[in-house]
Amino acid sequence: MKNYYSLYEEMSDDNMMLSFKGEVNFEQVNNLLKMLEDRLEMEQDTKVRKKLYNVAVECLQNLGHHLDNESNPYNHTALVCIESYSDHYVVVTGNYLYNDKIDKIKDKIEMVNSATKEELKEIYKATLDNNEFSDKGTAGLGFIDIARKSGEKIFYKFYAYKEEISFFTLRVVVWKNEESKNTTILTIIDTNSTQMDSLRIEATKQTPLVKFDAETGILELKGRSTPENPVEYYKPIIEWLENYSNNAKPKTSFHVQLEYFNTSSSKCLLDVMKKLANMHKSGKTIEFNWWYEEDDEDMKETGEDYQDVLGIPFNIRVING
Repeated sequence: MKNYYSLYEEMSDDNMMLSFKGEVNFEQVNNLLKMLEDRLEMEQDTKVRKKLYNVAVECLQNLGHHLDNESNPYNHTALVCIESYSDHYVVVTGNYLYNDKIDKIKDKIEMVNSATKEELKEIYKATLDNNEFSDKGTAGLGFIDIARKSGEKIFYKFYAYKEEISFFTLRVVVWKNEESKNTTILTIIDTNSTQMDSLRIEATKQTPLVKFDAETGILELKGRSTPENPVEYYKPIIEWLENYSNNAKPKTSFHVQLEYFNTSSSKCLLDVMKKLANMHKSGKTIEFNWWYEEDDEDMKETGEDYQDVLGIPFNIRVING
């Protein structure tokens, strides 16, 4: 028998502003947006309230645009969740689609995610002017609009469901203030490995970008590392590596490109690299790449120090070389 109390507890999560599962059509989208508008009255910052509402509109309408055609037995069945946390909101949508559409959607999102704010503006204008609007009123503008209005990357995942069908989820973050955006550690699982999830932690002024791809075996740390609590920050990274060691690719490339890291981060970085060094010593192919600016001799020497401590050969590489 189902544990309905657990289901009730999950739906009663204090962070959950709005949740919906079922058939989605134009009328239902409008109903959900009206409910959201009513619940947003508690948000005192008019600018944030407007941004969240605009992002939700784009996400829900984009959901309608990507619901599959009538041949899909799960057509129009979708998920909508909007969550509120102390420093940010999260908008999540999900729907079933045929697997042959996955690559096209991934390409669109990755193109949007890789563009700068200025590039997104130019892409938007070019797409708007291409005169190729579909019968649903779009010209591929949905993902571009979501990224522009949220000011954030779009996170997504495809869950295999049936032989020809997957469940596609979209996750968008809307920050309540710029200070939180620059200081909060945001952990996102955002890829679709059949073995395990990849790990991505967005960079802030105090913490590096973490981009550990379980599918390609390319692991990247890039930026600055001066978190207030480095042990807490690096904990999910080390835990991810422990899991990855059991599912590692034939070759793993680890790239470290840090502008600066403080003393309290240095031990945590060593713990991260020890996990990889242990994999290397157990016979797995691990490539260590330590990147430094051409005139940054200190960072070069630090890489050499880590190499000596671990007893593992590093590729000490010049970024602008």
